[in-house]
Amino acid sequence: MARINSTFAKLVSVIASIALVVGLMPLPATAFADDGVSDTSNQNTSTPLMAGTIATEGALLSSGMVAQGESVQVSTWTDLQGAIDDADNGQRIQLSGNVVNPGNKDRIQVKGKSVTIDLNGFTLDRSLTSKKDNGHVIEVFKGATLTIEDGVGGGTITGGYSKYGGGIYVSGTLIMNGGTVTNNNAVEYGGGIYVTSSGK
Repeated sequence: MARINSTFAKLVSVIASIALVVGLMPLPATAFADDGVSDTSNQNTSTPLMAGTIATEGALLSSGMVAQGESVQVSTWTDLQGAIDDADNGQRIQLSGNVVNPGNKDRIQVKGKSVTIDLNGFTLDRSLTSKKDNGHVIEVFKGATLTIEDGVGGGTITGGYSKYGGGIYVSGTLIMNGGTVTNNNAVEYGGGIYVTSSGK
């Protein structure tokens, strides 16, 4: 009788362990736009989310920013700058479409923190055809770090036109792990990237 109870106890223990493991497995979920329709506009952004990971995962943050795990996805110039301004140190921001300056917005500015921008195969375009003061696409200020990545390939930073550093003007730290800086202009130096004496 004691042997049966011992065998039964082991069997119950194994079944409970299996149930616990199955219960902890993540289930697929889908991110929805604010209109409740699943976003299928770009296959590069259709990464499935996993239920039970981070509470804000897939949550709509504002008009165009969607949290994807540790990344924030953006598709407009204003949302990209907003995501950088609101980012925690080390935040990852991923483009979910081509981000084009509508013509009246300032350069993208990274100040006082470390952030990563994943071009994700898309274009970040300032769209300038003549020199403008601070006409860079991106400026990295002293004390800030910007890492550029391109997880998909084919991402570009373009359309800047300034006295120095048409594409990226660096007084802080720039780490370029991917992407291409192309078709930017500078009147003096650094059509693509200009690094000041305090930058690296």
